[in-house]
Amino acid sequence: DQYYNAQYRTENTFEVLLSSFTVLGIVVACLGLLGLSSFTVSRRTKEIGIRKVLGARVGQIISLLTKEYLLLVVLASVLAIPVAVFLFDQWLTTYAFRVSLGWWFFVMPVVLIVAITLLAVGLQSLKAAWVNPVRSLRSE
Repeated sequence: DQYYNAQYRTENTFEVLLSSFTVLGIVVACLGLLGLSSFTVSRRTKEIGIRKVLGARVGQIISLLTKEYLLLVVLASVLAIPVAVFLFDQWLTTYAFRVSLGWWFFVMPVVLIVAITLLAVGLQSLKAAWVNPVRSLRSE
């Protein structure tokens, strides 16, 4: 057991370090996404108010504001997945007993990122859609 642990000590340390920086990166990215969506919503309050006065529903406003973020997430995922597949393939060739990576290994993070994006941007959009249009038109 000690021989096994000594043999994979470097990989275990790398795993802990990579996991820690991944969580930190996700938190920073979520805060940035929340700030950017808040800025976008505050910049477009007049437009949202006019759309509501003209009859736009809450779902339409949320869809309008989240569409551009989801497009960016999908584009980033399309660019990142081939790079990740290549890098993981190169890394796994260094091991004698190689495991295969299933499709879920790359799709699940994309689903998680889309869910986080929808949550962060959707909440800001929902707050903006619930504001009285008269109040949003008077604010500027």
